Amino acid sequence: MAPALRYWNLPDAPEWARAVLLLSLLQLAYAAWLATVPDWASLWVSMIFCAVMATVYGAVTAIAMTTPAGEEILLDLADVRKQAPLWCGGMVLLTFTMAYFCGHAAYGWHRVMQPARP
Repeated sequence: MAPALRYWNLPDAPEWARAVLLLSLLQLAYAAWLATVPDWASLWVSMIFCAVMATVYGAVTAIAMTTPAGEEILLDLADVRKQAPLWCGGMVLLTFTMAYFCGHAAYGWHRVMQPARP
């Protein structure tokens, strides 16, 4: 959310800033919900959510890196064209790491909670 915080006036903000704010607010709302419902299934859903978020950031990274310099870029990323691949690449690493640890914890929690089979 940090790069988009300087655009408080949303109607005048570039598309990428609005998208980052929306995704960040969704992540914060999901984290608040997850804190109220601790269960292995909510960790599993969190793993899927983080994987989807990493995919979105990966797509933006690919768009920012492959669009030629002379062409208009998606989401009004022209003013942050050089920073966008680094920021989004870092977010891909962070969210995929979170997805891995959520999936690993959900699997362990589910395995412990299952009754022993005879």
